Amino acid sequence: MESKLSGFAGVMAEAKGKFNINATGLAMEGKACVMAGAKSEGEVTATLQAGDLGFDGQAKYEALAGAEAGAEGKLEIGLDGIAVTGKAECFAGAKVKGSAATSMSYKGKVLIKISGELEASAGVGGSIEGEFSIKGGKLVLGGKLAGTLGIGGGAGAKVEIDFKEIA
Repeated sequence: MESKLSGFAGVMAEAKGKFNINATGLAMEGKACVMAGAKSEGEVTATLQAGDLGFDGQAKYEALAGAEAGAEGKLEIGLDGIAVTGKAECFAGAKVKGSAATSMSYKGKVLIKISGELEASAGVGGSIEGEFSIKGGKLVLGGKLAGTLGIGGGAGAKVEIDFKEIA
């Protein structure tokens, strides 16, 4: 079992991007975000092994009082598949997010991962997020939607299935 805890108070801004093209495909991604206020994050992970079968679990929280805005996206197209993700968020107020994830593996190879997230908030703002990929025999589907004007919340889920490892 492992745990992490971090906190931050102040103003933070970040921007980054990457572009790559070669004979096997194209990949580009970018991210920009700014945050002012106080933020705390924590995480606990655990692993259980029973012979060839293994389970991993993770629980996280994030708490924010302040304002944040950001956008990020990623596109990969190649011989082994395609992946598209996008996220946009703008919020001012206070919010708490909790998430949990678990995975099942057989002989050290991850077969399936499932995760979910819930959010409670007071203030104004919203976020939307989506993910789809099919690469190397692995399918990933995910999404999240949150909204607040006064009191609000949001939810998200993600599923990953590795068909190559299941077969």
